[in-house]
Amino acid sequence: MAVGLLLLTACTNTGKPYKIGVSQCSKGQWRDKVNNEMLAAQHLYEHDVKVCIANAYDDTQLQIRQIDSLAGEDIDLLVVAPNEAAPISAAISKVRAKGIPVVFFDRKAETDDYTAFIGGNNVEAGRVIGLYALSVARQMAASGRKPFVLEVTGAMSTSPAQERHQGFADAMSGHGELEYVSRKGDWTSDGACRIVTEQIKSGRLPDIVFCHNDGMATGAYKAAVETKTEGKIKILGIDGMPLEGLEYVKLGHQIGTYVYPTKGDEIVRLALDILTGKEYKRDNTLQGLLVTPDNVMSVAATEGELLKQNKNLITIQNKLEHLFGLYNVQGKVIAACIFAMALLVVGIILIAWARRKTRLANRRITAMNQEQTASPWWPDRSGNCRRPMC
Repeated sequence: MAVGLLLLTACTNTGKPYKIGVSQCSKGQWRDKVNNEMLAAQHLYEHDVKVCIANAYDDTQLQIRQIDSLAGEDIDLLVVAPNEAAPISAAISKVRAKGIPVVFFDRKAETDDYTAFIGGNNVEAGRVIGLYALSVARQMAASGRKPFVLEVTGAMSTSPAQERHQGFADAMSGHGELEYVSRKGDWTSDGACRIVTEQIKSGRLPDIVFCHNDGMATGAYKAAVETKTEGKIKILGIDGMPLEGLEYVKLGHQIGTYVYPTKGDEIVRLALDILTGKEYKRDNTLQGLLVTPDNVMSVAATEGELLKQNKNLITIQNKLEHLFGLYNVQGKVIAACIFAMALLVVGIILIAWARRKTRLANRRITAMNQEQTASPWWPDRSGNCRRPMC
C-alpha cells in the first residue's frame, strides 16, 4: 500500500515544487484553519508547492522583517495578510520590485502594486450581520421600547475592521426606531470585554452587541456574565469557526455569527495559476454564510467534517513525506552500495593485474638469476668478470 502511494505521488510530481511564502498577520483559530488548508493543498494539484508560513503575531514591524526575509529565500510567490494597511505597503513594493508575485488574502494594504486578492467580502459580512441585528431590534421595538445596538470594532488601522464597520453602519443608518453607537476596539477579547463593561456600567445597557470577530464576542459575553446581565444582551460576531463562533451559538452565548470563508486550498490554486501562466482573476471574492440558532447544527456538522478532513490530509501528507525521506535515504544507501561494489570490483581487477605483473617480474628476475648462474663469466675479487681457466 505504501509503495503504491509512493509510486502514485511520484507519478504526479512534475518536478521541483513551487515555493510559496506566507506572511500571516496574527494567530487564532481562523488563521490556523487557513494555514492548515494551505498545507493540505500542497500536493493536491498537478504541480506540487512548498508552503512556508511566518506569523507576525500582530506586530507590524515584525511582519515587515519577515516579508523581507521570505523574499530573500528564493520564493516563487508571496501570500500576505497585512497586519496594518498602510505601514506594510513599502515592504510589498520591495517584493514586487524583485519580480515576485504578491497575493493578498483576507486583508489588503494601501497599495495597488499587488498581483491578486482573495478573501471574503468584509463589507458584505458587516451588512448581513447588520440586517440580522436590525430584524432582532425591530422585534424588540415592537414591545414599545427603543433598542440600543452597540458595535465594537476591530483595530481601525486594518482593512477588515474598516469594511465590516462600513457594512454594519450602512445597515443601521436611517432607522430611528433604534439607537446605534460604535466603539473602537483592538481585535482582542479583553479589549471588547472592557468596552462592553464600561458601557454597561455607564447605565445604558446595550440590547445587541456586535463584535467584529467571535473572539471579541467572548469578551462581550464575559462582560455580561461579570455584570450579571447575561441573557439581557444579544451578542453577534464574525468568523464562524467550529470550536468558536458556531459552538457559542449552539450554547446560546451568541444569537448569531457569520462564517467568514478561509479556503486555503483556493489560495494555493490561485497561486499556481499565477505561477504557471494560467488565466486568473485579480480580485477573488469568497462567499460567506449567516449562522443563526436555526441553522447552526447543520453548519457546524459540515464545517467540523471539513476541518477533520483537512487534518487527516495533512497527517497523510506528513507520513508520505516521511516515507519519501526513507525512500530517498534507501536509494542513497543502495547507490552507495553499488558504488562500493564497483570500487571493490575495480580493486579486485587492479589487485589481480598487480599480482600478474608481480609474477611476471619475479619470473624475469628468476630467469636472469638462472642465466647469470649458468654463464661462463663470473666476477673476480676485484669485481671484474673473467673467463675461467682451462
